[in-house]
Amino acid sequence: MQNTKRILTATMAILVCASTIVGSNEGHAKTTREELLEIRQQKSKVMESITKGNKTLEKYSDQMELSQKEIDKFQLKVDEVEVQKKDAEEKEVLYQKKFNQRLREFYENGETGHMSLLLQADNFNEFLIRFEMVRLVAQRDYALLEEKKKATAEVQKKIDELNVLVAKQQKEVEKSKAAFDKIMEIVKKDKSKLKELQGMEDANETELISINKELISSGKLKFAYTGPLQKPLGYPITSGFKFRWGKPHEGIDFGTQGKINIPYAAAADGVVVESRVSSGYGWLITIYHGEYGGLPFYTRYAHSWPNQVKVKIGQDVSKGEIISLIGNNGRSTGPHLHFEVRIGHGAKPDAKDPMKFFGG
Repeated sequence: MQNTKRILTATMAILVCASTIVGSNEGHAKTTREELLEIRQQKSKVMESITKGNKTLEKYSDQMELSQKEIDKFQLKVDEVEVQKKDAEEKEVLYQKKFNQRLREFYENGETGHMSLLLQADNFNEFLIRFEMVRLVAQRDYALLEEKKKATAEVQKKIDELNVLVAKQQKEVEKSKAAFDKIMEIVKKDKSKLKELQGMEDANETELISINKELISSGKLKFAYTGPLQKPLGYPITSGFKFRWGKPHEGIDFGTQGKINIPYAAAADGVVVESRVSSGYGWLITIYHGEYGGLPFYTRYAHSWPNQVKVKIGQDVSKGEIISLIGNNGRSTGPHLHFEVRIGHGAKPDAKDPMKFFGG
């Protein structure tokens, strides 16, 4: 009798302990799931920031490239005008030499020489003509020299104007470069933050998978169903929930017009409870979506090949998250997704028409 009491007491203690552990795991799973959700939300914001930053970097890069093209264009013109300037300067030097030579001749001949030329005139009229010729020669030489100086100055003015445009574009390049560098620092920080969040997500996901597996094996994985479902694939339904070939077709088929490797997604938030080979289904993925009217609610996905599957048992998945690719594995008449909804307990809960659970 005493031994019986001890056994009963020990059994009760084990049950209480097991209940506490299961309850603890359920609470831990909820906390980890919430932490994972928060991490993923932060990760999503950081990824959005990186995407925005990359677009801004692209904009500033395009601006710098455009400004540099303008600089190259203006510089090409500067080079062309520099050639003109060199030609103008050479002509100016030549005419300066001619003018200097003329002055030297006037100086060397002196007034006597000029007067001698003028006094050789036979009459006053010829005197005036010779005087005008001397004056015009000096004036012409000076005018030609001034003309060449003016041409050089005009060419220099063009160069100065082009250099102003080059400097302006250079400032635009520097301005864009400063903005580019600033955004680049932000993107670098975001990428570092993303790496940190990815590590936290991986750690939490690994822990959650472990907890979920324990809850699955103990039959204690429970949370509320949050529908409606969304279609896992944007292809037409080729076979409905009906009798087919003399037996019930317990799901619906999404045909992909002969295409394989088309991604398909989880129909709602949930936990992967099966990912295994299954006769007829080829490869079967089952997701638990919570309690629906007091009964467990599952979706099933069939006909992928093992190497196409993106999820594992115990993994939390979100509505719209890619879980596998279209295959043609198992009893299949061609590439397609066989999709089921099952509600209830046991290895094979009752099949329901998926069309009744899709949102608008």
